[in-house]
Amino acid sequence: MTLRTIATRWPITIGVHETLAAALDRLRYDGFRHLPVVTREGKVAGMLSDRDAMLAVGWHRGRNQPRIVREAARQRRVGEFMSTPAVGLPGHADLAEACRVMLTHRISSVVLEDDGHLQGLVTTADLFEAYARLGAPGSHEATIADVMQPEVFSAPPTTSLADLIRLMEAERIRHIPIMQNKTLVGMLSDRDILWVFGRMLLASPEEQEAMTSLQADDVMSKHLGTVAATAPILLAAVRMVAHQISALPVIEAGEMVGIVTATDLLTVMHAAFSGGTIAHLSTEDGTTSDAVEA
Repeated sequence: MTLRTIATRWPITIGVHETLAAALDRLRYDGFRHLPVVTREGKVAGMLSDRDAMLAVGWHRGRNQPRIVREAARQRRVGEFMSTPAVGLPGHADLAEACRVMLTHRISSVVLEDDGHLQGLVTTADLFEAYARLGAPGSHEATIADVMQPEVFSAPPTTSLADLIRLMEAERIRHIPIMQNKTLVGMLSDRDILWVFGRMLLASPEEQEAMTSLQADDVMSKHLGTVAATAPILLAAVRMVAHQISALPVIEAGEMVGIVTATDLLTVMHAAFSGGTIAHLSTEDGTTSDAVEA
């Protein structure tokens, strides 16, 4: 199976000279996390992600946007904050190659290009959906316990923002479960940190001083998705797509025993897509034939 068969063929884009406000409208109302950035000639100039928007002006999809954020977004241009160059692959590349590139670059989307012109967009959600739809021998039997990270770096709710940042940098992680004694009470991600940084850039000196004392329970997400250690791997993929998240605490007998992330799932899928283990093969027109591998 090629990336062309699972890609969003003509994704919503944003012009390199458009305002951040226009980009945020598309991110918010269309539910995207990635906007390919194009020139007036239609060539790919870069990629704007929700992470870029968070750091630029303190925007966050799940939080209220004060006037200062909206005003700053109107004054700034996409080209100032996009990631460049956008990582791209040809449409004929296979799913295993997309998994490999995402793992190597620690990204969650790749553009499909033809002579520099945008032909499509593939995200981790597209790969998860393909994996769930196509299946692989043993994929329904394999459980979260087989792929999760049992060593979890957690923190109590009173942990300072500075200490949380140091932990993320030291351990090269993007998610920290927040534990009150042995109870999971929240999840803090790098997106929450970027949101705080973005807000600090717009804040007054007094507000910046106050924000330096923020703790985990001030910025963590309290609406938690979890998964059982005995659940099939496919369930984690489905939940991540449905809730637009990239990590799930793993629960067994009421206690957290690990964490499974999008990186873990991409690693599993890379092995499956590379090894000839996919039970069905979709053809170029999108139909499915019982046969080989993705």
